[in-house]
Amino acid sequence: CGGPPTPGAGFAAGMDRIVQVLAGAGLAETGRQGPTIFFAALGDEARLIAFKTGMVLRRRGISTDMDYLGRSLKAQMRFADKIKSDYVVIIGPEELSSREAIIREMASGEQVRVSLDNLTDELMAKCCEVGENGTRC
Repeated sequence: CGGPPTPGAGFAAGMDRIVQVLAGAGLAETGRQGPTIFFAALGDEARLIAFKTGMVLRRRGISTDMDYLGRSLKAQMRFADKIKSDYVVIIGPEELSSREAIIREMASGEQVRVSLDNLTDELMAKCCEVGENGTRC
């Protein structure tokens, strides 16, 4: 099939091997960087708010993510911690009824309640504070 023999050479390497070599040479960062903001949303309305807010923040250069599997709040918080998010925005039924969200700083565990109307601005302000301290935003 296909004509006369043609000489050739090939090369293959697995990604894990390449990363090991680069890390050994000090050219690759091996720690996983998670999103700056993770939205833990419970219910369809909360997920819609999280999605829309996340889109606005991403357009402004801030990395965000959210739960797409409908997990419990506890599972979402564990996941946010595992992927090393700086902040978690919690929006559940209680927060929707009060028109507020909870912003939790993962490193310190401190939480603040903010109006859903001001959520984007509050998150932008938090990320600017993080950026001034030399961490990612």
